[in-house]
Amino acid sequence: MAELEQRIYVDGPWVTPVDVLEDSRCPADVQCIQAGQVRLQVKIELGARTENAVLTWRPGDENEGVHVADGQLRLTDVQPAPTTAQIADASYRFKFRFDGGF
Repeated sequence: MAELEQRIYVDGPWVTPVDVLEDSRCPADVQCIQAGQVRLQVKIELGARTENAVLTWRPGDENEGVHVADGQLRLTDVQPAPTTAQIADASYRFKFRFDGGF
């Protein structure tokens, strides 16, 4: 799992989580109408090409990815679990999956 500003290799592209744009996930101890989501700005590096994208993660959902080269990059998990307290940026961890390169 990657921290904010940590560059990691994801089976093809290098991905750097840059900024949590939204974290509207419902805390476990609160009754919510919607589960919420996390929107994450990332920098994607593939060879000499660099691009920015926004990935969205919804708990319990397959989550659509963004098209990168010959595949799809997805945000597959976000930690820590939501609470009623504000989550510090340094506490976030992100997991990615790249489907492609076949």
